[in-house]
Amino acid sequence: LQFHAGFNQAISRPAPDSLTGAWLVDDDLQIITSPNPNLLPEYSKNYVARLAYYFEPAGQLSVTAVQNNIRNLREKRDGTAEEFGFGNDPTFIYNSYIFRAPYNVANPVRFRSIEYAYSQTLPFQAEALRGITVNLAYTRAYTGKRRGNLLPHRVTSSLGYRYRRLSARLGVVWRDNTPQSTVGDYRLRDTKYDLGGEFVITKNLSFYFQGRNIFNDGVTTMTTPPGLPEGQNAALRLYENYGANWNFGIKGTF
Repeated sequence: LQFHAGFNQAISRPAPDSLTGAWLVDDDLQIITSPNPNLLPEYSKNYVARLAYYFEPAGQLSVTAVQNNIRNLREKRDGTAEEFGFGNDPTFIYNSYIFRAPYNVANPVRFRSIEYAYSQTLPFQAEALRGITVNLAYTRAYTGKRRGNLLPHRVTSSLGYRYRRLSARLGVVWRDNTPQSTVGDYRLRDTKYDLGGEFVITKNLSFYFQGRNIFNDGVTTMTTPPGLPEGQNAALRLYENYGANWNFGIKGTF
């Protein structure tokens, strides 16, 4: 049984393309997508604690708790010309437009997450089955109010196999509905599968393969009509599919 705890502080400065760049003006919707030259650095205090129990043969159970306190959190949202610094300029022609840009959140924000994890090499007696390993983890993340791209529930798992010259791994990731930066929009829950492996040909030569999103599943974004709870009467807003990604190769060690 082991327990670890830690603390650190960090600063994150805005990327150059978040501070300067071209405006994208949509005159039909009266929306301007732009960087924000007034962005401030983020300051964070990070706490982590982990409790792990190890058992035979080659297994462990663990609980990891994390808390992040962030000041000047950057968040992409819709704001007014006044918030963007043009509210008092009568010559500014976009006073009535909405500015869609990254902003600093006024008050400090606290994020918390907890992860429960299990991993083990299964205790089979047969030689061909001794190399089977399983991993499973559930993560719950939350904060005090709705935050875009904060994934509330995630489950990851993998099944590994090793026998003589062959090793392979199947990974699965399930994501719950995830709110997006625009209120009412959310990424629909989905499951992705990855597959990888290696076969040793000689002492210095091996063949490997890696597959990402092997079942070619896409990413669906839904939108909720104004005035309704998020998810009620939601309609498809965007569907993206980047396809499956396979890599094959020969690896040499000399």
